[in-house]
Amino acid sequence: MVVSSRKADFPIQSHDRIVGAFSFEGDQRHEASGQLSDLLTEIRDVPGFDRFLLAGTEMQMREAAAGGPIIIINVGAHRRDALVIDQKGIRALELSGLSIEDIHSRSNTLDSVKTLEWLWDVAVGPILDFLGFTGTPGEGMPWPRVWWIPTGALVRFPLHAAGYHLRRNSDTAMDRVISSYSSSVKAITNARRQRLLVDGDPESGSNAILVSMSETPKHSSLQHAKREIDEVSKICSSMGLPFEHPENNNRDVLNALDNCKIFHFAGHGGTHPTDPLKSLLLLKDYDSFPLTVGSLLDKNLQSKRPFLAYLSACGTGEIKDKNSVDESIHLTSAFQLAGFQHVVGTLWSVDDAVCVDVARATYEAIQEHGFKDTSGSTTLANMTIIEIEVIFDFVCAWCYIGKRKLDHAISLYQKTYPGGKKDTFSITWKPYYLHYNPHPHSVDKSEVAKVRLSGMSPERQAALTLRMEQIGRSVGVNFKWGGKIGPDTRDAHRLVRLSRSEDASVQSTWIDGLFAAYHKLEQDISDIEILQNVATGAGMSGVDVEKFLHSTTGLDEVNEEEMNTRELAAGSGVPTFIIQRVHRLDGAHDPLDFYEAFVKVKEADTTHNI
Repeated sequence: MVVSSRKADFPIQSHDRIVGAFSFEGDQRHEASGQLSDLLTEIRDVPGFDRFLLAGTEMQMREAAAGGPIIIINVGAHRRDALVIDQKGIRALELSGLSIEDIHSRSNTLDSVKTLEWLWDVAVGPILDFLGFTGTPGEGMPWPRVWWIPTGALVRFPLHAAGYHLRRNSDTAMDRVISSYSSSVKAITNARRQRLLVDGDPESGSNAILVSMSETPKHSSLQHAKREIDEVSKICSSMGLPFEHPENNNRDVLNALDNCKIFHFAGHGGTHPTDPLKSLLLLKDYDSFPLTVGSLLDKNLQSKRPFLAYLSACGTGEIKDKNSVDESIHLTSAFQLAGFQHVVGTLWSVDDAVCVDVARATYEAIQEHGFKDTSGSTTLANMTIIEIEVIFDFVCAWCYIGKRKLDHAISLYQKTYPGGKKDTFSITWKPYYLHYNPHPHSVDKSEVAKVRLSGMSPERQAALTLRMEQIGRSVGVNFKWGGKIGPDTRDAHRLVRLSRSEDASVQSTWIDGLFAAYHKLEQDISDIEILQNVATGAGMSGVDVEKFLHSTTGLDEVNEEEMNTRELAAGSGVPTFIIQRVHRLDGAHDPLDFYEAFVKVKEADTTHNI
């Protein structure tokens, strides 16, 4: 009898033959197991290999935890435990609130606030309390370090980011410890042993290999990748660290690793859904000759031990194959196994613009503290990225005032708040169309003002004008009310979108310049020539701007974004400032209101993950 199956095309012929097949397979496995046992015995007889493929002794494990506790979280069918290894010994802490069902149900909402709070309640919080890490270290005190080794489905969860980030207390992992991840205790031991062997070795790598993939075939453009590499290049130059930009192909990049101290990649990463060995960094030839986990595992840099691999790409520490979650096979671990002492990776998608700020902070820390194990991690633990969304339109006088007050608040915070100078502000300017001019062509502002203020008496109109001029002067703006207003500000907002690929200071200068062109210089900012002059004056590429403005590139995206921001503004008008997606300020608030919101963000430490 032959039975067909949709699961496989192999015929199943009879019960007796099935039993026979399993019996034969069992005999083969038994024989192979015996051969493996004999081979291991032979290897362990060789001097120096007596512990080959054996678990470390308790003393070896405690030595591995010399830099800080190692926490292995077991996720079993019957119970969940944290195995804590530190200088006190090896201890088990049952995590009774952590269930398999909850882990699976929350695996699709890894970055939600609720998931981070749940992760704190059932695992990270109890573990840190057990270790005695119950609050933020005092000013000038060293931060404790911990190494997380999650297992099973928990490997995808951001243990380092767990906590109640919206509370003004220290109930977050980021407020108490500096976190690192490892695939095993043995990996930590081997890394430290190799580091000691090559410490000060003149043969070790001496330069930085910097790779930028702003454009990748069949993938979205990364506007900030080149700027990220430019920022890193500047810091390398100021450190006296030579750097090079190899051709963006597999062969040249892999060859360049042979003599590097730092490898920095800014581009796309790809996580293979079923075979983690095929996860890759996307270079120009990724279709024909991909730089995969497998190809990195063939690379042996153990004798040179380069200092840092910085993978500024999505999902470099991610495993999608459920059958491989305990193997720790991903790009981050591949660079570590290849020989890099430290690897910066990501668990999921990362924001292109924020990557620039985090990279800059990391390398500035290395510049300040040298090539030490804690240089980057300590700085990132103390750094907060404060994200601000600004909904605005250029023809709005209050929006111009609001920008000036925001700039003043940021400057005040960075000068006066403890540690504020190290924090980074990531500002996203979002479009809102006020439609003051109902005509399809430019008209005098006075014509529009006459219609808009028709319900006011001349005395009230004069008082309003005087008030606006007084408020403007208080923030350094001398408003003038002449000139023309265009039919819309779409092209101006398209340029804002284009300027997101520029340095933050260039974008700020460009936006400030366009506000000034309209409100102070009485210029028509729907005029392409005016837009181009302001953009090039701010440092944007004139050729790119001219080409961009004479196309419709970005128009659909800006219109769609405007529809979303109009809904978000919910009739409150502009400007609207949304800080860290939590604190909302409508209107041109006093700088101290912004300052207070920044402090709340800092105290809650709703910082980024990379």
